[in-house]
Amino acid sequence: MKETGSTSRWYTTSSKTYTTSLYHSVTYIAKLTDNSNKETEEVRKTIHIMPSETSGAVYYESYLGNIYPVKVTGSNSGTAYGTDTYYYGSNINVAATHMGLVDIDETDIVYIKIVPAPVAGYIGSTRYGVSTSNYTYTYNGFVFIDENGNEITRPKINSVVTTSGEDSIIVTVDAKSEGADIVNYYYSIDDEEYVETTENVHKFNNVTTSGNRTIKVYVKDDKGNISPIKQIYGYIITPVPTFTFSNDAVIYNGEKWYPYNTVLYINFSASDWLYYRSTNPHTNSNVSSWSSTSSYPYSVTLSESMIYEAYNYNDASGESEHIREKINIMPNPNSLQSNYYNYGSGNIYPVEVTGTTSGTIYGTGTYYYSSNINTAATHAGLVGVNETKVVYIKIVPCPEGGYKSSTQNGIKSSSTSSASVGFTFVK
Repeated sequence: MKETGSTSRWYTTSSKTYTTSLYHSVTYIAKLTDNSNKETEEVRKTIHIMPSETSGAVYYESYLGNIYPVKVTGSNSGTAYGTDTYYYGSNINVAATHMGLVDIDETDIVYIKIVPAPVAGYIGSTRYGVSTSNYTYTYNGFVFIDENGNEITRPKINSVVTTSGEDSIIVTVDAKSEGADIVNYYYSIDDEEYVETTENVHKFNNVTTSGNRTIKVYVKDDKGNISPIKQIYGYIITPVPTFTFSNDAVIYNGEKWYPYNTVLYINFSASDWLYYRSTNPHTNSNVSSWSSTSSYPYSVTLSESMIYEAYNYNDASGESEHIREKINIMPNPNSLQSNYYNYGSGNIYPVEVTGTTSGTIYGTGTYYYSSNINTAATHAGLVGVNETKVVYIKIVPCPEGGYKSSTQNGIKSSSTSSASVGFTFVK
């Protein structure tokens, strides 16, 4: 007895039954001899052995175009390489499950065809709960075919494109299925539960965290077949920071004015970095260079008018749009700052004052610039003691004869011969 193609000689045995394990198809030749060495005719038998469901199409990989049945049992334990076309050494149980031909622990007969390696190599994917691996070598592989000899295909995602918004990500899918229509699309972000829809465009709303977000998509056709899961990364546009304030503003000449020592809050995404700087609106000089912080939110107490600029930065999505705003701050009601009287002759400013009889003032009607504005407003009869309201001052030259003393509303003002500018109250 011997195998065809074998390099070994005839095997002999005196046992009436000879057994051997067969790992691949083979033709056996057998004959009998008696004690006088008289031989019978040779008997030939070709025995077809299915490829190993666990070891793959080993022994068969060279026979391009050949088709072989394989008895498989669905499994996600074992290694398979590729998607739709699988490396010949792949576990066929796993490949058939990944192809959706059998469920886990389901046994059935499938058919494979030996084919050349894909040009791009064997690309792994996840489908039907089974993940396959990549394999870059160009060894032959196999595809699954139906009983008519046609290659079995599954829906394929050609592309997934994301469009970023400040708090949303729009996902657009291009997919097809040979001989079938795509009827369902499934979307997931950051491994959350899949959203099922019939549309190839889906919008993830209320995405509040910047940086790369994991988007997964797969599709199903009208035959119930599903595509491999396609994974890409999307991100929201780095949100623009916003300015909020601790106090309400007063509108004067179409501009907002905030009380002295108002707190500015610069709000930004907690996962981003904030960059900010301020500029003196009178001199247009940079009071500070760009500074950065990741402490959320950033706050600063404003004692005079400033121009603030800010932007957010995220490693994934880069810089946000820059925001720039002139923030008008009312003068200090206790002591008018130099930026208001040095650069503001003729200018009018709202001031939030609280009436008081304490504090030094100079002049009557027109007050020396260093006068306490709270006290001056009380002296002028614009507010009562402990009454808070917004009044308006105008920067004016020193009156002829200087700043004269007087007693009004229970307050005595002082006099000064200084020729420096002062202020008067206007409506």
